[in-house]
Amino acid sequence: MSDEIDFFSMAQTLSCPNNPSKSDKKTSDTQENPINSESKSEHLDVEKAKEALQTPLMLELRTKAEHFIVETPGDANDALSMRDQAWTFAKQIEATRKEIVRPHLDFQKAVKQFADDLKGQFEQIAATVEQKMNDYLDGKQLPQKLENEDAAMKEVTETTFEVEDETLIPREFLKVDEKAIKAALKDGVRSIPGLKIVTEKKRKYRSKPKKKA
Repeated sequence: MSDEIDFFSMAQTLSCPNNPSKSDKKTSDTQENPINSESKSEHLDVEKAKEALQTPLMLELRTKAEHFIVETPGDANDALSMRDQAWTFAKQIEATRKEIVRPHLDFQKAVKQFADDLKGQFEQIAATVEQKMNDYLDGKQLPQKLENEDAAMKEVTETTFEVEDETLIPREFLKVDEKAIKAALKDGVRSIPGLKIVTEKKRKYRSKPKKKA
């Protein structure tokens, strides 16, 4: 038989039958957690990860960059290549990091998916019982508060809203849509009431595909 937890069997075990006795209304406080608390991921060796990420070229390149002086077009070209080399190493470091942590991310994702599914089943059980209570209490002249040794319930008044006409909403309750503004600027819009649009030049760098040795 599979070790996987049968959610429906568990829900049936934990649910209360009609007119249950007091001893049947709740599970034992010592009931074993359905999730194996001893389950652990593979040991994380930080030092081994550092060893995989470390490169002796970093100190050499940093020292070279700190003492490098750009005075001629040739120096500028050399600086461009040096910058590209540093960014290439940076991207390689990030790629290696992702490769190192990928198994653990997959583990976390699998555990979270399983836990979310299990949690959802219990939340659904709670919602089912809550709806039955609400159906019973609606329209009855009962106290606005119920309480026992397990839990408590009280009626509260909440104020919510629904948007009927956005054009009538006061300005202080509206938010600037930065994403829409950036899209408009990208499309060439240069005048928007209430905004100061600034155009400035920036230098953008990119790496070129490296020739295979």
